[in-house]
Amino acid sequence: MLSPSWQTFPELKTVNVDHLVNNAGIVPVCLFEHSTDVTNFAPAMDINFWGSVYTTYFAIPHLRKSRGKIVGITSSAGWLPAPRMMFYNASKAAVINLYECHRTELEKDIGITIVCPGLIESEMTQGKFLSKEGRLILDQEMRDAQVSAMPVRPVALAAKAIVNGACRGDSCVTEPGPSERETINKKLMTKWAEELSVSLSVREPKLKPN
Repeated sequence: MLSPSWQTFPELKTVNVDHLVNNAGIVPVCLFEHSTDVTNFAPAMDINFWGSVYTTYFAIPHLRKSRGKIVGITSSAGWLPAPRMMFYNASKAAVINLYECHRTELEKDIGITIVCPGLIESEMTQGKFLSKEGRLILDQEMRDAQVSAMPVRPVALAAKAIVNGACRGDSCVTEPGPSERETINKKLMTKWAEELSVSLSVREPKLKPN
């Protein structure tokens, strides 16, 4: 686990902080039972969760003075389970709950916007993952398996929606928004229905439509 201190970031003692935006992340991709050593996935919690904990801890005194805001970039994976992404999902769920608890403790002194994006253009959506051996790799085949069925949001559109939501003081921002997610879900359900139909027809070749 990381253990920074004021000595690590001495400049934080004197700076003025109006906003804190936490947006670091790393994604291990591996089925749980296929992992050779679960400690290889510790960086997911160190970066995704503890990275937000420490920066928030150091920023809060400054944000209280400025009555500033925290923008926590989490992920829809924090509440949407997905295969091969257990540690990533768990870390993002932890970050979501971290900021929900901060909201109750800080009350109205510091604004908090929790951002739960879907797939956004990034190194992750290009296939940069943490392997089961604990190494950062670029795996196009795994990327296609994990990402290809879902539309990837251009980063400029996502950033605009997030900034607008934070400026409005939204407690939570999802990107894409609800109406777009509904359209995406319908497309995915259609795709999955087609795949299921093909799968069943392969398994039961004797069945013919009426």
